[in-house]
Amino acid sequence: MKVRIRALIFILLFILLTGCKKEDSQGETKDTNETSETNETLPISEETDDGEVPIITDESDIISDETDSETEESTVVSGSSGEVYGNARDYLPLLENVKYHYEGQGNEFASFDITVDYLTSDTIQYRTNNGGSQIVEVFKKNADNITRNLFRGEVYYRENLTSKEDKEKDIIIKDPVQVGNSWTLADGSKREITGVARPIETSLGTYDTVEITTTTKKAKVQEYYAKDIGLVKRVYLENDLTVTSSLSKIEVDIPLVQTVRFFYPDKNMENIIYHDKEIEFKTNDMTKIILEREYKDIGKDNASPVLPVSAKILSLYLNKDGAVYIDFSKELISQMNAGAGSEGLILQSIVNTFGNYYGVEKVYLTVENKPYESGHIVLEKGEKLKVDMEKVID
Repeated sequence: MKVRIRALIFILLFILLTGCKKEDSQGETKDTNETSETNETLPISEETDDGEVPIITDESDIISDETDSETEESTVVSGSSGEVYGNARDYLPLLENVKYHYEGQGNEFASFDITVDYLTSDTIQYRTNNGGSQIVEVFKKNADNITRNLFRGEVYYRENLTSKEDKEKDIIIKDPVQVGNSWTLADGSKREITGVARPIETSLGTYDTVEITTTTKKAKVQEYYAKDIGLVKRVYLENDLTVTSSLSKIEVDIPLVQTVRFFYPDKNMENIIYHDKEIEFKTNDMTKIILEREYKDIGKDNASPVLPVSAKILSLYLNKDGAVYIDFSKELISQMNAGAGSEGLILQSIVNTFGNYYGVEKVYLTVENKPYESGHIVLEKGEKLKVDMEKVID
């Protein structure tokens, strides 16, 4: 029983082992300390830039022809230790709006889906959902290897983290791609290329793969990567327990769908009501733009508007202090046209909406990078508003 529990924990957080350790070391986890130093400067994130991240993928050929210009073709047909099986960069395809489904055996969380949140010319941000948890990882193509630059557990919101890095990075695969090439991970685990040109059968067909084995103190993980596909199969081995996850489906032009709860004052401006909406996000969509648009589309007869038509969300991100930082254009105040009581309900609706989306309790709301100040409500610099469901009714 203990073995199965350890395997369950490992699979929930494991996509190449050391993510949780890195998350703690980087200091990106929530910190409830509120200091003026934190609040004075707005950290750079994807939601502070109105430009789109460049897309490099040709959607008309999204599966078969996505290769890197520096990739060299390999003629290896066997798995002997002296042969080189292509370049490490071959095994991380940079594709947008793709969904990979893996069928699992041996554990209820062995099946999972991977979607693409964000993409640059050499970096990709994956979201993995196994039905019980969601994790976000950032992988990068380097000159002679592929690294996992960032791991975040329990991430249910979208935010561009492609420029962020953990203190320590994992090397997933490195040149030369040949049997015997090995390296040590930050936690002391050993990772080694233990096979090349290994045929792996899946429901999609048979792939020639590179076998990479990671050995920890308690278990062994064998992963199989195919050129221009990425991960094809994972096998977790611990004593008599075997858990496998195999690629079973690749879907193209598939958005990420999230259910987002939007809060609004009711028509009488006495209580707060909410409306759940299914929102589609494509790769590199900016979260602030999508949420702003959907918030203005009320979709409920007894709800009052929250955002004026001309108001814009200028920036939106989760800060290191564990609070959501959201900055609006001046139209939020100038076009609000509400009394003191109504304005309080509007602000509380905003706080509830974005605090709930990011899963936090505090929101720092500013207008054009200055503390919120209207004729009725004045917030101090650094003052955060709390999520409060007291006046929320069904």
